[in-house]
Amino acid sequence: MDVPTHRSRQFYFAAFGMILLTVAIRLPSLLHPQPLDSEAMYSVVANEIVDGGRPYADAVERKPPLLFWTYAAVFKIAGKFNWKALHIVALVWTLCSMAGLYVIGRDLFDRNTGLIAALFYSVFQPWWTWKTLAFDAEMLMNLPIIWAWAIAFCRSSSRLRPELFAAGALLGAAFLLKQPAAIAAVPLGIYLLLPSYRASRSLTRTNSIVQAAILTAGFLAALGLVTIVLWKQGILDDAFYWTIADHDVPHVFWQKAIVNTLTFLAACLPLVIGAIMASRDKSEIWAGRAAERTALFGLLAASAIGAAAALAFTVTTMSN
Repeated sequence: MDVPTHRSRQFYFAAFGMILLTVAIRLPSLLHPQPLDSEAMYSVVANEIVDGGRPYADAVERKPPLLFWTYAAVFKIAGKFNWKALHIVALVWTLCSMAGLYVIGRDLFDRNTGLIAALFYSVFQPWWTWKTLAFDAEMLMNLPIIWAWAIAFCRSSSRLRPELFAAGALLGAAFLLKQPAAIAAVPLGIYLLLPSYRASRSLTRTNSIVQAAILTAGFLAALGLVTIVLWKQGILDDAFYWTIADHDVPHVFWQKAIVNTLTFLAACLPLVIGAIMASRDKSEIWAGRAAERTALFGLLAASAIGAAAALAFTVTTMSN
């Protein structure tokens, strides 16, 4: 009895230390009395909503509506342009994302692996500059994506797995926070259809198709609900134009793209090396988890495509 108790104490001590480290890393944002990077743009739209205005009509920005509604909820509760409150929410958001990564690592391997996964997110998420501490669309979309995957990876005795509806809704929410996040749903849907997934859970092909359909239904339900809200506000056409249609690419700055990519790879080199090692190991680490291995590397590929689709290295002609 003493050994498990000692190990439990060590685990909780490590978890508490990780939380303190996360707070320390983000302390500059918590003490900063001004907006960080894109927070200023999003807050203009959000506070217009607080004053009774409508996004895409009374204030225009090209992000999806759920981002502005999240900001507006913070400012409605804490006061307009309350940056400290916004940054506290960003910290809590980060901790919740870390909790989701812990659950994934614990369910796939063990709780120490889950703790390490959460630690890596804490350390590497603000990977280079102070701008990455901002409560931006990338940070916002990570939370629903992570928990959607945590739900999908959990072991369940049900052949229908109704909880996949919630996972699909979370993926829909991620898309409504930042458009490229929708691509994270693709490898998860494929995961549910993999023969190795069916074999590991003793499912039939029909079971897999039903589960994929439930995931899709959750995604569409989230989009449908927001569509109804936008239609009721009379801004559905405007929202579609600004979030989907108005995304031309006048010029791509390839030099900036290469420099930023190499900088990211250098700053996150331990993660890159770990991913390469994990991709080569097909025996011990991933024994009995072939479907999850395929899904996670599919997510890695999808994430690269999503990052490119986010147009991080482009500017408009007006900006030039």
